[in-house]
Amino acid sequence: MKDVGMGNRYHVMIGDPDAFYRTAGYKAPHDVTLTLRQLDFEEIKVFCRWKAKAISLPVMLLQLIKVGLSLRKNDMVLIQYPSYPFLFIAMLFFLRCDNRIVLIHDFHSLRLKGKLSLLEKLNMKFFNKFIVHTEEMKAYLSRLYPNKDYYVLGYFGYILDEPHQDDGQCATTNEVCFAGNIDKSIFIEQLVNNNGLGCKFHLYGICKKALSKSASNVIYEGVFHPDEVGKLKGSWGLVWDGDSISTCDGFLGEYLKIIAPHKFSLYIAVGLPVIVWSGSAMTTVVREKEIGIVVDSLFELKDKIEAVSSEEYHQIVSNVMRISHEIRKNIMLSNIVKNFFD
Repeated sequence: MKDVGMGNRYHVMIGDPDAFYRTAGYKAPHDVTLTLRQLDFEEIKVFCRWKAKAISLPVMLLQLIKVGLSLRKNDMVLIQYPSYPFLFIAMLFFLRCDNRIVLIHDFHSLRLKGKLSLLEKLNMKFFNKFIVHTEEMKAYLSRLYPNKDYYVLGYFGYILDEPHQDDGQCATTNEVCFAGNIDKSIFIEQLVNNNGLGCKFHLYGICKKALSKSASNVIYEGVFHPDEVGKLKGSWGLVWDGDSISTCDGFLGEYLKIIAPHKFSLYIAVGLPVIVWSGSAMTTVVREKEIGIVVDSLFELKDKIEAVSSEEYHQIVSNVMRISHEIRKNIMLSNIVKNFFD
């Protein structure tokens, strides 16, 4: 472990690593782990093989307390969230360490119920540095925790070794890719019923329910391994959530207003221009970097796509390629963490 003048660097990994790699959501935290390894963080694994929570939760709590008690004042410890459900208890023993960093992937309660639960508020309370998705998430958390240090990623990394698409071979079409949990993406049902709204949609992800065979413009392409993306079908990548194709509604729509969805980074990593909802936090990024289309409703998607000329599309793809490299190398996170060492 390298001494950085301010103590040692620790990355506390909470949970069964084998179970972790069996889940579809492993990619983002795994990429963070790879990046922290490159920055000489020492990994501390906290987990219990017992599945029964009555056993596993107390065992992991004791492990976390042991970690906390071993920290020195000038050490740096980073924890990815969500992790242990009662993290706030363990964090009481981390207070001896001055550099307590949380990197936020998701807030379950905010996504599902529209506000942070008391438990998640307590879990955040004892960190003094927050690595967040967007400026909007920073603003939201700043109202709850005004005296913390915030660092904004802008969008997640999506580490890939394989080369991305060649922009010289890309062509603009009305074919759109959507990657996600199809069963949980309720708006897909409306998309099928409207026969793709004049566009052709290629769907990737978990889909246990049968899609209507009459919807020839909505095609289920199956599941891919997140580290083996290959070339996704389509000229555009769609970032959308909620129950409706008219707008991103409900709690999931509200959540889009402050987060950077991981699928956004997936599309950019493989060279796809993006389509985002006008009310989402990613609208500013798309407009400033000119990497896609902003829509109020999927009903206007066909006209918006057809308004993009071949020359304009190639320029958009070129812009995508410029930030694809930093996403595939997770440079945003590296730069933030290196700032802690200065």
